[in-house]
Amino acid sequence: MYQFYNPTSRKKAKKGTTGASLKAGS
Repeated sequence: MYQFYNPTSRKKAKKGTTGASLKAGS
């Protein structure tokens, strides 16, 4: 939710989400 307001947080969140997705996929 915060990532929508904060561009910096958004980048971090995107990276975190990608990592989680990769982990889940593995």
